[in-house]
Amino acid sequence: MQTNNCYIFPGFGFGLVMCGAILVDDDMLLAASEALAKQVTDEHYARGMIYPPFVNIRKISAHIAAGVAAKAYELGVASGNTASSTCGSGEVR
Repeated sequence: MQTNNCYIFPGFGFGLVMCGAILVDDDMLLAASEALAKQVTDEHYARGMIYPPFVNIRKISAHIAAGVAAKAYELGVASGNTASSTCGSGEVR
């Protein structure tokens, strides 16, 4: 499976656009990877899965986008609205 193409990049790109990032930093990619990893539950691991089910890709991408945007604000490379009005705390419900 091409994890970057299927899971990471859609949410990563959305996060960049959402916050108006003027620079892409390695820490933003790490934030995307961490957001993906947080979507894998103990139940998934018990079933031998190392990625969350692809059927949930929209929610997964939203979590990744929020994490990337939050990291961009933290790093000072976001040019869009304030973090609170755009992506809040980086949490997706």
